[in-house]
Amino acid sequence: MSSQPKAATKPPKRRTRQALNLSGCSEYRELADGTWEAYFPVLDVRATAATEDEVRLALQEAVGERINTGGDDVQRIFQEWAQDNIIEQEITEEQYQAELAERRKQKRYPSSGLPQLTPKTFNTAVASSTPTLVDYWASWCEPCHMMAPVLHELKDKLASQLNVCAVDVEKYGELWERFDLKGVPTLIVFKDGEEVQRILGTRSVEELVAELQGVLGGRRRGVRCPQPQRR
Repeated sequence: MSSQPKAATKPPKRRTRQALNLSGCSEYRELADGTWEAYFPVLDVRATAATEDEVRLALQEAVGERINTGGDDVQRIFQEWAQDNIIEQEITEEQYQAELAERRKQKRYPSSGLPQLTPKTFNTAVASSTPTLVDYWASWCEPCHMMAPVLHELKDKLASQLNVCAVDVEKYGELWERFDLKGVPTLIVFKDGEEVQRILGTRSVEELVAELQGVLGGRRRGVRCPQPQRR
């Protein structure tokens, strides 16, 4: 009696997340009383806590507070550091789903507050004669969430000169492949259906405004937007 062939099993999907290498760039030490101290020299931030695990979390919160209250110079310094200190971490499917559920619960998707483009609406949006900046983002990408407040501010600052939209690359992978993206966050500026500028990584509002001057002044020559492949 011949046995039935076993169905091929699909290998588990590899899940990764992008994160900032805060721990790798910080100093940790146990104090004489058994508590722990952490120091992030880039922004001169210190934190203390009862255990090593707790002090890592405390340092993250302290750095976040420093960025939020330190003004433009602090944000610029952190953005410059962040561009060179993004790492990729492999996580389990359970961790991925848990983090995704937590983000949805807390609505920690600032990029989702921008007008979201889909494959059906994309071509019409980028065909505008007003330059349209498209933010390619993903829920697992921490630098994307860092950039979101910057893009909201940019949208308000250049409301009469620039449209700002977003694409969730997890949801619409075809828009990722269509433009041969290498990573997120990636910002692409379109005008009259042509790509006129591409910006990789994180920036401050001031840096974006400076980099976009050529586009806003109409001096850049565009590259025709690739059309989706017929299947």
